[in-house]
Amino acid sequence: MPESFPLSSQLGRLFVVGIGPGGAEHLTPAAAAALEQADTIIGYKTYLELIPSFLEHREVLSSGMRQEVDRCRKALDLAAAGRVVALVSGGDAGIYGMAGLALELAGEDGPPVEIIPAISALQAAAARLGAPLMHDFAVISLSDLLTPWQLIRQRLEAAAAADFVIALYNPRSKGRPDHLAAAREIILRHRSKKTPVGIVRHATREEESVLVDYLDHFPVDPVDMFSLVVIGNSQSVIDGAGRMITPRGYAKRITPSNEVARSSGKGQSLFIGGTGSDVGKSVITAGLCRLLSNRGVDVAPFKAQNMALNSAVTPEGGEIGRAQALQAAACRLAPHVDMNPVLLKPNSDTGSQVVLLGRPFG
Repeated sequence: MPESFPLSSQLGRLFVVGIGPGGAEHLTPAAAAALEQADTIIGYKTYLELIPSFLEHREVLSSGMRQEVDRCRKALDLAAAGRVVALVSGGDAGIYGMAGLALELAGEDGPPVEIIPAISALQAAAARLGAPLMHDFAVISLSDLLTPWQLIRQRLEAAAAADFVIALYNPRSKGRPDHLAAAREIILRHRSKKTPVGIVRHATREEESVLVDYLDHFPVDPVDMFSLVVIGNSQSVIDGAGRMITPRGYAKRITPSNEVARSSGKGQSLFIGGTGSDVGKSVITAGLCRLLSNRGVDVAPFKAQNMALNSAVTPEGGEIGRAQALQAAACRLAPHVDMNPVLLKPNSDTGSQVVLLGRPFG
C-alpha cells in the first residue's frame, strides 16, 4: 500500500537510477547526471561498489540483500524531507529492479519520483553472446522468493511451447541449486537437444565469462546469481565463430556472403562422391551439414537412391536410409522421405525390396 510522507517545503525528489550491467563505460549520461545531482545515494552495497567515483562527498547509505523495502522507504523519507536522493539499482531499474517498489510505496502523495533507464543485464549478456534476441523472447526469473515455483514452471512450459527465445534471470543459487536443471528438463520437452544456450557471468565486468553450448549438456554447476542464461528458439544457431544467433524470422535464413551456398535466387547444391562404398561419404556429409547449419545456412541432405539394410523411420512413418536420418539431425531437421526417395534393401544376391518415398513398393 502507498505510505504517507510528510512533505518538506524544500523541493526534494527521488531518482531511481539503473547503473547498467556493471562496467563504468556502460553507465548512461542520464544516470551519471542523476547521480551527480544527488546529495544522498542509497543502494545494495555490491552495486554501490561499482560506482565509487559518485560516492565522494555524498551521504551514502548501503544495505544487504532482501532489504529492498527498507531502502525504498528510507529513500522516499529523505526525498520527502527535501533531499535529492538517488536510489541505485543494478541493470535497468524497471527490469527486476527498484522502480516498481519505489512507485508502489510512493503512491500519489509521495515525493516526485523519476525512473532513469539503463542498459539491462539481458542486453549486455546478449551482446556478449552475439545476437540471440533477434526474434520474440520471454524473460523469466527462476527465483521463487516472490513467485511460487509451480507458477514459474507453468511459465517455462508456455514459453518453451511457443518457441520463444528464453532468458533466465536468477538462474541458480545455494538456496535453490536445482531450479536451472529442472528448467532445462521442461524446455527439453519442446526443444531440440542441440538448441544453442548462452551463459554470461558478470557481463561487462572484469570477472566476465561467456559460454556458448547446447541445451542437453550445458554445465549447470558454474551458474550462479551473477549469471544470465539465454536459450535459443528452434531457429537459433551457433555460427562458425562460436556466436549465438537467432534469425529475425522463420521463413528464410540469410546466407553469409562467405559461405559455399550463396544467394542467387536458387538453392545451391554440393555433391559428395567417393571411390567406393564404406569410404566415409555419409560421415563427411553429416559433418558438412552440421558445419553449414552452425553457420546459419539453411541446409538439407539428399540421396536419390540408397542401398542399405539399415533404415530409419520419419515422424510421418516413412522409411529412409539411416545415413540420411543422421544427416537430417546434423541439419537440425526432422527426417523426411524426400531426403531419400528410393531405398533398396537387399534380400538376396540378386534382389532387393524397393522402398519408394518411404513405402515398400516391391
